[in-house]
Amino acid sequence: TITTDPAGLTFIESKAPAEARGAAGAIYQFIGIADHTAFPHAVRSSITKPGLAKFHQYTNTGIEGGQGVIHAVAAEFSPHAQMSSNDASDSLGATCCNVSKELLTAQTGNIRIVPISSGIFAGNTMNDMRDITIAALILAFSKLSEGQQEALLQRQIELCIYEEDQHLKHVNAKDAAQRPTPPPTQPLLPTMTNKQEPQTALTAQSQQ
Repeated sequence: TITTDPAGLTFIESKAPAEARGAAGAIYQFIGIADHTAFPHAVRSSITKPGLAKFHQYTNTGIEGGQGVIHAVAAEFSPHAQMSSNDASDSLGATCCNVSKELLTAQTGNIRIVPISSGIFAGNTMNDMRDITIAALILAFSKLSEGQQEALLQRQIELCIYEEDQHLKHVNAKDAAQRPTPPPTQPLLPTMTNKQEPQTALTAQSQQ
């Protein structure tokens, strides 16, 4: 199973896994790279600005078969920035779309996604981050081509939550986002098609 890494750009560019803290530091410890002095060249050369992601298969980690990781750097939502939830979802959605594309380049089928812009990166969006995360994942799916969507739906995708008490809140956010919107009482235009919108393969799961 591939895991995502909510990395900081400065760590990818010039620091080391050994210096990371928080969720990223815990992930590096788990996959056995917490003592590495730099990220692989392929990762550093691919992630040069926020919004980008790169898959890397780590070997010699102490995990049988190695461990696949998608490093992803999202924009940091500064606590002083006046960013709306919609703008935050759009920004994070672009990152999640790149994560999805990187997943499709990997042979391993399943992935565990952590909230990429949560925690110290959330800034003034902290209280809305669960809704922003779900909206971003759905937006990311909609940005993929039809073929990419079909391929992604063959994968098992788990959203791993940091804290147990946040699990149900993320499940509720997912259910609310996927609930059909009631039609207006007086539609401005007639319904032209009954084609169903694609559903994401998202499941919310508490991190064990």
